[in-house]
Amino acid sequence: MTNLNEMTDHQLYLAAKQILTIEELNIQTGFKGDKIFKEVQNRKRLNIWRKAGEDAFSIASSISNVYELYPNTDAKIISLNRIDFCNPQELSTMLKLKPKEALQVLQIVEEDYFSATVKGDSMIDAKIHPNDTVVIEKTDMIDDDSVVLVSVENKHLIKRISYQHDCVILNSDNPKHAPMYFPFASVEVFGVVRFSITSIK
Repeated sequence: MTNLNEMTDHQLYLAAKQILTIEELNIQTGFKGDKIFKEVQNRKRLNIWRKAGEDAFSIASSISNVYELYPNTDAKIISLNRIDFCNPQELSTMLKLKPKEALQVLQIVEEDYFSATVKGDSMIDAKIHPNDTVVIEKTDMIDDDSVVLVSVENKHLIKRISYQHDCVILNSDNPKHAPMYFPFASVEVFGVVRFSITSIK
């Protein structure tokens, strides 16, 4: 492992998330994160550890290759990454942005922001195209008609959400795709898509 005191906050977050995911999945016994925890404690950045734990539980173990079983045209996400601990250089590399564009993104990013790569064309009228990178805010405050990242039937999709008295409707922003109807309990909203990278270039 690299010298911990030379690691950036984002590198510490990634290391902590990896260890905590292994713990979450019970892949090995024996906790290995003491040194990382001590380093974030020394930096007075315990938020790094807390967020790594949350993400290990709710994201890292669930984002997988389930998309192979889903229609290729639906807007599904891969490579979901936290970006709120990134410095400009890390963000530029992660999102394949020019340094100036990375700074623009960081001016918007607050706590609990993530990036994801999109596959599928079902949200093209919302200016979300295949292989675009979207920036997502993890939040429980979801307005009707928001474009959101949802988990449904163990699949993670980007859709426009609306609610009826008896169900959740997941709409595509592409007339080729019909609305999808699900019971409330079967849809978990992860967060709101704030913008795609292509829309700020």
